[in-house]
Amino acid sequence: MAVRTLPKTEAEIRTYEFPFQEQPEIKRHGAAITSVDPIAVLDPTTGLPLAGLTLGSPSVGPGSESPSLADSSVYVEITGGDDGTRYFLDCKVNLDNGAKLEAAGVLSVRNLTAPSV
Repeated sequence: MAVRTLPKTEAEIRTYEFPFQEQPEIKRHGAAITSVDPIAVLDPTTGLPLAGLTLGSPSVGPGSESPSLADSSVYVEITGGDDGTRYFLDCKVNLDNGAKLEAAGVLSVRNLTAPSV
């Protein structure tokens, strides 16, 4: 599964999607996400916890790429972040068939700059 990168500015409130709908446990066998572990925010270079972001409570819903597959993606609202910082997000879920899956993402914070006149 490809790691998605979501750009945001420090001021934006963005929603990040962790899509699991292409995983065979969901796509082929019809399993659904039943719970989400706390999403880890890590430094992509060191793998150590990284402060600066505020994550809301994750929610589970249909994937944006496969809306017919209920409970196949995790969504989390993200605020904050420091300009010029990349954050690695690690999301682990439990399925109704007992399987456990993991997805990763990157959040890149860049503030907008006004063009020189």
